[in-house]
Amino acid sequence: MKVKEKPIQRTEMDDAKEFAELYGMLSPNERQHVKSIIIGIQLAKEAEKEVAMA
Repeated sequence: MKVKEKPIQRTEMDDAKEFAELYGMLSPNERQHVKSIIIGIQLAKEAEKEVAMA
């Protein structure tokens, strides 16, 4: 009989801690790439809001 596994519930704090740990392992160049990606996502979200309001 197969045991049913409980789904793992992660909080935003868990995700933030894991991100900080992994981010700390990156080289300065890799960190800059991550920052650029995050900024791109933020800009896309802002643009999406503006389009929705138009």
